Amino acid sequence: MKLASYANSMSQRILYFGRGRAGQVANMVLLWLGLGALVGTLSAPPDGGMISLVSGAMAGMIVLPGFGAMFGLLGARWWEPLLGAACGLVTSFTFGFLNGSTRLGPNIGLYLLFGAFAGSTLPQAYRLNIWLARQALSRFRSFRTDEVGASSGSAASGEGVINP
Repeated sequence: MKLASYANSMSQRILYFGRGRAGQVANMVLLWLGLGALVGTLSAPPDGGMISLVSGAMAGMIVLPGFGAMFGLLGARWWEPLLGAACGLVTSFTFGFLNGSTRLGPNIGLYLLFGAFAGSTLPQAYRLNIWLARQALSRFRSFRTDEVGASSGSAASGEGVINP
């Protein structure tokens, strides 16, 4: 029985390296490591050669995994910034072609980062707001039931003390 429950729990988390928060943070760090390499390569000057491409990729890989660790600790899932980066990619191509820009690389990198940051933070803010609304609603409901219970069946004496 214990083995079957372990197999069921492992089949749900097939894309994570480990169980729990550590696997989530590891996935986010690896995703942002790849994004750093991509953005660093795209932001390299076009006439710099291979050395500028490699140094740009290394710079992005140094800076961005720290953001991935932070977002992973805050509860972001790996597909949210990936989806945001894909939306940023589509947006950058759209704006680049509409503006007639000849140099798309830095714009693509910038919109990729904007999309990834939005994908990492907006779903968390949505979940937090939904949680706060549920907490407030449950408090309001418990207040309403206390208020209704006090006024419907009990009698109050002249001094303001409720007698059952």
